[in-house]
Amino acid sequence: MYMKFTHPKVIEYIINNYYKATPLRVATIRSHYYTKGKRIKVYVCGYGIGDAIVVKTDKLRNAVLYVLYSGFDNVDEWINEASRLHKYKRNLQVVVIDIIDFRVSRRAIC
Repeated sequence: MYMKFTHPKVIEYIINNYYKATPLRVATIRSHYYTKGKRIKVYVCGYGIGDAIVVKTDKLRNAVLYVLYSGFDNVDEWINEASRLHKYKRNLQVVVIDIIDFRVSRRAIC
């Protein structure tokens, strides 16, 4: 299973913070169901690939608790952008991951 990050704010958050705090906690809004403890690949488009572990999932209404780890300035901006990217799908959820390894790679160009 993999997770791709394409939004400039999220990419900037990951790139600017990974080497400051490893593992790096990242919160994202997804329509696909993720299981706690699952290891996944992450693709940070244009920069690199990495390995991560799903720490927890939560309901979208609790997104305000995780916006600090999203890369966005506020919860409304985060939810609006996620809804746009996922074409307003139902059942969006917050997925919190820890990126445990990240490598710059030419293969990460999306």
